[in-house]
Amino acid sequence: MGKLIVEAGHTPSRPGAKSYIDGKYEHCFTDDLQNRTLYKMNKKKMEYVGLQGSTMGFYHVDEEKNNSQVIKLFNSMPKGSRAISIHFNNNNPRATGTEVIIDPRTNKYNKSRASWIVRNIAQTLDIQVRRRNATRDWIYPSETFIGSIGIIERTTIPVILVEVSFLNERDLAKYFGKEDDIATILALGLKHDFATSAEPEFKEREEIQKIKRIEAKSIDPSFQLQRDPQLKFKF
Repeated sequence: MGKLIVEAGHTPSRPGAKSYIDGKYEHCFTDDLQNRTLYKMNKKKMEYVGLQGSTMGFYHVDEEKNNSQVIKLFNSMPKGSRAISIHFNNNNPRATGTEVIIDPRTNKYNKSRASWIVRNIAQTLDIQVRRRNATRDWIYPSETFIGSIGIIERTTIPVILVEVSFLNERDLAKYFGKEDDIATILALGLKHDFATSAEPEFKEREEIQKIKRIEAKSIDPSFQLQRDPQLKFKF
Protein backbone atom coordinates (compact mmCIF):
# COMPACT_ATOMS: atom_id res chain seq x y z
CA MET A 1 0.00 0.00 0.00
CA GLY A 2 1.34 3.41 -0.93
CA LYS A 3 2.45 6.00 1.62
CA LEU A 4 1.49 9.67 1.74
CA ILE A 5 4.65 11.64 2.48
CA VAL A 6 4.78 15.19 3.85
CA GLU A 7 8.30 16.56 3.82
CA ALA A 8 9.30 19.84 5.47
CA GLY A 9 12.16 21.52 3.64
CA HIS A 10 15.37 22.55 5.43
CA THR A 11 16.79 21.99 8.91
CA PRO A 12 18.07 24.05 11.84
CA SER A 13 21.62 23.79 10.51
CA ARG A 14 20.59 24.90 7.01
CA PRO A 15 17.35 26.78 7.67
CA GLY A 16 16.62 28.05 4.16
CA ALA A 17 15.43 31.52 3.23
CA LYS A 18 15.28 34.27 5.84
CA SER A 19 11.90 35.87 6.43
CA TYR A 20 11.33 39.57 6.99
CA ILE A 21 10.78 38.73 10.68
CA ASP A 22 14.04 38.79 12.67
CA GLY A 23 15.26 35.32 13.54
CA LYS A 24 12.60 33.44 11.58
CA TYR A 25 13.79 31.31 8.69
CA GLU A 26 12.06 29.10 6.16
CA HIS A 27 12.59 26.00 8.29
CA CYS A 28 10.42 27.47 11.08
CA PHE A 29 7.52 27.88 8.65
CA THR A 30 7.89 24.47 6.95
CA ASP A 31 8.19 22.77 10.34
CA ASP A 32 4.99 24.38 11.58
CA LEU A 33 2.97 23.76 8.41
CA GLN A 34 4.09 20.14 8.22
CA ASN A 35 2.93 19.53 11.77
CA ARG A 36 -0.46 21.07 11.03
CA THR A 37 -0.81 18.96 7.87
CA LEU A 38 0.16 15.71 9.61
CA TYR A 39 -2.28 16.45 12.41
CA LYS A 40 -5.14 16.72 9.92
CA MET A 41 -4.02 13.52 8.20
CA ASN A 42 -3.81 11.78 11.57
CA LYS A 43 -7.41 12.78 12.38
CA LYS A 44 -8.52 11.30 9.06
CA LYS A 45 -6.51 8.11 9.77
CA MET A 46 -4.41 8.43 6.63
CA GLU A 47 -1.25 6.31 6.43
CA TYR A 48 1.47 8.91 6.22
CA VAL A 49 5.20 9.49 6.64
CA GLY A 50 6.56 12.78 7.99
CA LEU A 51 10.08 13.84 7.15
CA GLN A 52 12.27 16.68 8.32
CA GLY A 53 15.59 17.15 10.01
CA SER A 54 14.24 18.28 13.36
CA THR A 55 11.85 15.36 13.78
CA MET A 56 13.08 12.39 11.79
CA GLY A 57 16.69 11.73 12.79
CA PHE A 58 19.16 11.68 9.91
CA TYR A 59 16.58 12.30 7.17
CA HIS A 60 17.66 15.89 6.67
CA VAL A 61 16.26 18.02 3.89
CA ASP A 62 19.07 20.55 3.87
CA GLU A 63 18.43 21.74 0.33
CA GLU A 64 16.48 20.72 -2.72
CA LYS A 65 19.13 20.23 -5.39
CA ASN A 66 20.97 17.18 -4.06
CA ASN A 67 19.85 15.18 -1.06
CA SER A 68 20.83 11.55 -1.45
CA GLN A 69 19.35 10.37 1.87
CA VAL A 70 15.85 11.64 1.16
CA ILE A 71 16.03 10.53 -2.49
CA LYS A 72 17.00 7.03 -1.33
CA LEU A 73 14.17 6.98 1.18
CA PHE A 74 11.62 8.20 -1.38
CA ASN A 75 12.76 5.51 -3.80
CA SER A 76 12.31 2.82 -1.12
CA MET A 77 8.63 3.65 -0.67
CA PRO A 78 6.03 1.12 -1.89
CA LYS A 79 4.17 1.44 -5.15
CA GLY A 80 1.42 4.01 -5.05
CA SER A 81 3.28 6.38 -2.71
CA ARG A 82 3.40 10.12 -3.36
CA ALA A 83 4.95 13.12 -1.64
CA ILE A 84 4.61 16.83 -1.02
CA SER A 85 7.70 18.87 -0.15
CA ILE A 86 6.86 22.10 1.72
CA HIS A 87 8.88 25.25 1.06
CA PHE A 88 8.55 29.02 1.13
CA ASN A 89 10.18 31.54 -1.19
CA ASN A 90 12.59 34.31 -0.16
CA ASN A 91 11.62 37.66 1.36
CA ASN A 92 11.95 39.80 -1.76
CA PRO A 93 9.65 42.70 -0.81
CA ARG A 94 8.45 43.19 -4.40
CA ALA A 95 7.55 39.54 -5.06
CA THR A 96 4.31 37.68 -4.41
CA GLY A 97 2.61 34.43 -5.27
CA THR A 98 2.58 30.67 -4.81
CA GLU A 99 3.98 27.97 -7.08
CA VAL A 100 4.37 24.23 -7.45
CA ILE A 101 7.25 22.37 -9.08
CA ILE A 102 6.95 18.90 -10.61
CA ASP A 103 8.86 16.65 -12.99
CA PRO A 104 7.85 17.03 -16.65
CA ARG A 105 7.65 13.22 -16.88
CA THR A 106 5.15 12.92 -14.03
CA ASN A 107 1.75 11.40 -14.73
CA LYS A 108 -1.33 13.45 -15.57
CA TYR A 109 -2.89 12.71 -12.20
CA ASN A 110 0.03 14.27 -10.35
CA LYS A 111 -0.25 17.29 -12.63
CA SER A 112 -3.93 17.56 -11.73
CA ARG A 113 -3.02 17.28 -8.04
CA ALA A 114 -0.37 20.00 -8.36
CA SER A 115 -2.77 22.29 -10.19
CA TRP A 116 -5.53 21.78 -7.63
CA ILE A 117 -3.21 22.48 -4.72
CA VAL A 118 -1.65 25.64 -6.11
CA ARG A 119 -4.96 27.12 -7.31
CA ASN A 120 -6.56 26.59 -3.91
CA ILE A 121 -3.59 28.07 -2.06
CA ALA A 122 -3.71 31.10 -4.35
CA GLN A 123 -7.44 31.54 -3.82
CA THR A 124 -7.21 31.12 -0.05
CA LEU A 125 -4.35 33.60 0.36
CA ASP A 126 -5.55 35.91 -2.40
CA ILE A 127 -2.20 35.79 -4.19
CA GLN A 128 -1.28 34.85 -7.74
CA VAL A 129 -0.13 31.51 -9.14
CA ARG A 130 3.41 31.99 -10.39
CA ARG A 131 3.82 30.36 -13.79
CA ARG A 132 6.58 30.13 -16.39
CA ASN A 133 4.09 29.14 -19.06
CA ALA A 134 0.55 30.53 -19.23
CA THR A 135 -0.82 27.14 -20.34
CA ARG A 136 0.08 25.28 -17.12
CA ASP A 137 -0.17 25.86 -13.36
CA TRP A 138 3.11 24.13 -12.54
CA ILE A 139 6.82 24.79 -13.04
CA TYR A 140 9.54 22.33 -14.05
CA PRO A 141 12.88 22.07 -12.18
CA SER A 142 14.79 23.33 -15.22
CA GLU A 143 12.76 26.55 -15.02
CA THR A 144 13.84 27.33 -11.46
CA PHE A 145 16.85 29.47 -10.57
CA ILE A 146 18.83 26.41 -9.43
CA GLY A 147 17.95 24.50 -12.62
CA SER A 148 17.69 21.04 -11.05
CA ILE A 149 15.88 19.51 -8.06
CA GLY A 150 16.98 16.02 -7.07
CA ILE A 151 14.00 15.06 -4.92
CA ILE A 152 11.80 15.64 -7.99
CA GLU A 153 14.00 14.44 -10.85
CA ARG A 154 15.79 11.51 -9.21
CA THR A 155 12.88 9.87 -7.40
CA THR A 156 10.55 7.11 -8.54
CA ILE A 157 7.41 8.39 -6.80
CA PRO A 158 5.41 11.49 -7.81
CA VAL A 159 6.69 14.50 -5.85
CA ILE A 160 5.21 18.01 -5.70
CA LEU A 161 7.38 20.78 -4.28
CA VAL A 162 5.13 23.54 -2.99
CA GLU A 163 6.43 27.09 -2.54
CA VAL A 164 3.53 28.29 -0.38
CA SER A 165 4.28 32.01 -0.50
CA PHE A 166 7.08 34.53 -0.14
CA LEU A 167 8.51 35.24 3.30
CA ASN A 168 8.01 38.96 2.88
CA GLU A 169 5.58 41.16 4.78
CA ARG A 170 3.21 41.34 1.82
CA ASP A 171 2.55 37.59 1.54
CA LEU A 172 2.92 36.64 5.19
CA ALA A 173 0.26 39.18 6.18
CA LYS A 174 -2.13 37.01 4.17
CA TYR A 175 -0.66 33.71 5.35
CA PHE A 176 -0.87 34.33 9.10
CA GLY A 177 -4.22 33.17 10.38
CA LYS A 178 -4.72 30.80 7.44
CA GLU A 179 -2.07 28.23 8.26
CA ASP A 180 -4.71 25.59 9.02
CA ASP A 181 -6.49 26.39 5.76
CA ILE A 182 -3.29 25.69 3.83
CA ALA A 183 -2.65 22.52 5.83
CA THR A 184 -6.13 21.30 4.90
CA ILE A 185 -5.42 21.94 1.23
CA LEU A 186 -2.15 19.99 1.39
CA ALA A 187 -3.77 17.07 3.24
CA LEU A 188 -6.79 16.88 0.90
CA GLY A 189 -4.66 17.28 -2.22
CA LEU A 190 -2.18 14.60 -1.17
CA LYS A 191 -4.88 12.14 -0.10
CA HIS A 192 -7.23 12.47 -3.06
CA ASP A 193 -6.95 9.91 -5.88
CA PHE A 194 -7.18 12.06 -9.00
CA ALA A 195 -7.01 8.89 -11.13
CA THR A 196 -10.39 7.55 -10.04
CA SER A 197 -12.57 10.52 -9.17
CA ALA A 198 -13.15 14.21 -9.75
CA GLU A 199 -11.28 16.93 -7.91
CA PRO A 200 -11.96 17.14 -4.16
CA GLU A 201 -14.34 19.92 -3.27
CA PHE A 202 -12.68 22.56 -1.14
CA LYS A 203 -15.09 25.19 0.12
CA GLU A 204 -12.82 27.58 1.92
CA ARG A 205 -15.24 29.29 4.25
CA GLU A 206 -17.74 26.51 5.04
CA GLU A 207 -15.36 23.58 5.38
CA ILE A 208 -12.51 25.42 7.04
CA GLN A 209 -14.75 27.09 9.61
CA LYS A 210 -16.30 23.72 10.43
CA ILE A 211 -12.87 22.15 10.84
CA LYS A 212 -11.71 25.05 13.00
CA ARG A 213 -14.74 24.74 15.24
CA ILE A 214 -14.05 21.04 15.72
CA GLU A 215 -10.33 21.59 16.35
CA ALA A 216 -10.88 24.76 18.40
CA LYS A 217 -8.27 26.46 16.22
CA SER A 218 -5.43 24.59 17.86
CA ILE A 219 -3.41 21.45 17.42
CA ASP A 220 -4.44 18.68 19.77
CA PRO A 221 -1.79 18.51 22.52
CA SER A 222 -2.00 14.72 22.40
CA PHE A 223 -0.59 14.82 18.86
CA GLN A 224 3.09 15.65 19.26
CA LEU A 225 6.00 15.09 16.92
CA GLN A 226 9.40 14.60 18.54
CA ARG A 227 10.98 17.96 17.81
CA ASP A 228 13.59 20.31 19.14
CA PRO A 229 11.77 22.56 21.68
CA GLN A 230 13.69 25.62 20.57
CA LEU A 231 12.09 25.37 17.13
CA LYS A 232 8.58 25.97 18.47
CA PHE A 233 7.32 29.44 17.72
CA LYS A 234 4.13 31.43 17.57
CA PHE A 235 3.29 34.71 15.92
